[in-house]
Amino acid sequence: MPYRLVVADVDGTLLGEGRPISPAVLDAVGRLTERGVYFTVATGRTPEGAGPICRQLGANAPAILYQGTEIWDLDAGRPIYRSAIPLACAREFIATVAARDLHLNVYL
Repeated sequence: MPYRLVVADVDGTLLGEGRPISPAVLDAVGRLTERGVYFTVATGRTPEGAGPICRQLGANAPAILYQGTEIWDLDAGRPIYRSAIPLACAREFIATVAARDLHLNVYL
């Protein structure tokens, strides 16, 4: 069965700690897209953080960002899908996490 879409994580997968994208990864992604396979990334990064990586890789499909809560058309500079937690639920969750002195990232 031929692949139609390949999605890869960024940090720790495409990018090593403090290292740029390797020539081998660039070559592999290039060979995929030359064969008509769609390629993109799934990451917790923002559009500003993921955009340069996607451009360098030659990603040809929308990027999955913000831990999977948004799908972005980076070329158009806009989200094409968003999933948000209702505000009341988010406030309750933040309070629960804070009460346990745990780390939390919140995107608005």
